[in-house]
Amino acid sequence: MLFTLFTVGFVSATLWPLASEAVFLVFLQQQPERAWPLFIAVALGNWLGGVLMYELAGSAAPWLAKRMAPTALRLQRVVAALKRYGAPLLALAWVPVVGDLLPVAAGMMGVSRWASYAWLLFGKTLRYSVLLWWALS
Repeated sequence: MLFTLFTVGFVSATLWPLASEAVFLVFLQQQPERAWPLFIAVALGNWLGGVLMYELAGSAAPWLAKRMAPTALRLQRVVAALKRYGAPLLALAWVPVVGDLLPVAAGMMGVSRWASYAWLLFGKTLRYSVLLWWALS
């Protein structure tokens, strides 16, 4: 169960959409006594998925710039927002539609690696913390 939740969290942080929140809430409903291990598994998986997207985009920035034409307008908006607000904007990497592009754009732009990792961790754990609080209250 923990590995499944970790994997769903990881994959949902990439450009493949999955509903990690729903899976987390279902598992939490089934096993509320394992709330913290479930929380750690999904948050860690989701954070590492975001880190992977950052790293892949940083390594493949020139290649990605050519191939991302279908999402170019959305990517341009994300890049403009990152230029304006910097790494703290990565705390919103969980937001549907544009959130998945935030680590990609940050990696392509060369935003500070450690600041990016920290803000990704903050945003992703905050989201699952709110869900955990809501589900257990």
